[in-house]
Amino acid sequence: MLGSIRMGVKASLSASHLMVFLGNQPGICFKLIQQLCRVPEGNQQLVQPADASGRGGHSVLIPQCFFQKVLSSYEGKGFRGLFREHASSVLRISVNDPILLADTDTPLDYQRCYERSLETHKKGEA
Repeated sequence: MLGSIRMGVKASLSASHLMVFLGNQPGICFKLIQQLCRVPEGNQQLVQPADASGRGGHSVLIPQCFFQKVLSSYEGKGFRGLFREHASSVLRISVNDPILLADTDTPLDYQRCYERSLETHKKGEA
């Protein structure tokens, strides 16, 4: 996953921020994207959605000041390494969306997550 993220960072070096989504996470809604992007202008914190307990999820918003670190560090650690090393620079946005913590490692996990996201979005909860 880090290799794909690095490709995106390299293609976006002039951007002020980069948003990273998981490719196997159905149900990411526009409302979540809006919430992550509603950070103050000039924000230099890593932005991550979180559930009520504060546990972080996906997708994440990365300011440009972290791009070089992503390109040169965290082999074998991925984003967990970035977020751990810079824990004091993480802004967690509380969201009411069960999809952000969904584990979708198998086709069955993906199907369950997809169905759950359809139910959640039909009810207007996310």
